[in-house]
Amino acid sequence: GTHTVVAVDKAGNKTTKTFVIDKTAAKKNAVNANVNGYKNEVKEQYATNGNKVTAYISINEELKHNPTFTFYANGKEIKVIAKEDVIAKSSSNAKYPYVYEVKLAIDENLEAEDGELTFTVTDIVDKAGNKTADITKVSNGKVITLDRTSNRVTFTSIKTTNDAVR
Repeated sequence: GTHTVVAVDKAGNKTTKTFVIDKTAAKKNAVNANVNGYKNEVKEQYATNGNKVTAYISINEELKHNPTFTFYANGKEIKVIAKEDVIAKSSSNAKYPYVYEVKLAIDENLEAEDGELTFTVTDIVDKAGNKTADITKVSNGKVITLDRTSNRVTFTSIKTTNDAVR
């Protein structure tokens, strides 16, 4: 909380100092991810080459530094080649005052297997040094599936019943 100390010397000179003691970790308001092109309400989303996945957390206070986002495909950490920096921004929305987001580019250079795409957010520390627990899942139960497998059909043989067709 906020505290004020008043010091008065023998001559009557007075100095006042106000300071804040913060022992409460930042509180998460929302954790979410979306594949570009999908509306937030869509609970099953699919990412393929050419997409970007935006993962973000909303926190109730400004952090000391950007948190760390780590992506996983089928539980295996993704070696990210084209990950952009975490972007910190304040919002005019009182419910979501501070938002930290990162974009994962999905392309042919991304070393990951198709399957469920998840992320964690770690190293969440407020300006007073209080640490928030690591975040390991989105707030709304959304599932994002990485699917870069071509749906191309390949024929190995064709059997005909008419000799006129070859």
